[in-house]
Amino acid sequence: MRTGEYRTFAVRGVPVLEDDGSVREWVGTCTDVSEGKRAVEMLRERDEQLRLALTAGRAGTWRWELATKEAFWSDEYYTVFGLEPGSINATFESWFDAVHPDDREHVRASVAEAIEGKQDLALAYRMVLPDGSTRWVAGRAQLFVDDDGNPVRMIGITIDITDRKMVEDALAESEMRFRHMADSAPVLIWATDENIDCTFFNQNWLRFTGRTMEQELGDGWLDNVHP
Repeated sequence: MRTGEYRTFAVRGVPVLEDDGSVREWVGTCTDVSEGKRAVEMLRERDEQLRLALTAGRAGTWRWELATKEAFWSDEYYTVFGLEPGSINATFESWFDAVHPDDREHVRASVAEAIEGKQDLALAYRMVLPDGSTRWVAGRAQLFVDDDGNPVRMIGITIDITDRKMVEDALAESEMRFRHMADSAPVLIWATDENIDCTFFNQNWLRFTGRTMEQELGDGWLDNVHP
């Protein structure tokens, strides 16, 4: 263009033939498709960004058609479960078979409750990967219904939360060790938060004051201080 801007055009043409079959001229149309092309490029760019985010976050998306029992998994979903994309059929059964045996009852009940209650799904559970290792995952899904209110599909995302669970378990174990040490110590021990509100008293403190943990928390311990 005269402004120096580049535009994209779609050109279609048909030949006009002479009696002897030679081409006399061409008649055609030229359509500016710049906006449509830009829209396609933007969608492609956003798709790549989504794939990058899913891969970095160890997450995958999925869809489950309740009537046909068909399932559709993104490539990233396969990767979360240690599988090559497309290596197995995407079905509810193939997913459920990989759920840790100890978590299957909870998972099945949660899915059934979401469908029957026509509500969204949120749960955490363990998966057994093909190499025998166990990973923690969190799944969230939205339930869709038809015009009559019947559940027809679920669309969701599954995220590998193994690292987070390991940190949570380590903190819980550390907390348990601290409480055991504190309760075994022959002294009175207390702890506060950043607002100087008391959050913990050991058993010796409670035995000494004759009060419960609930009574002492926050600034409740001041009740024992001489006026």
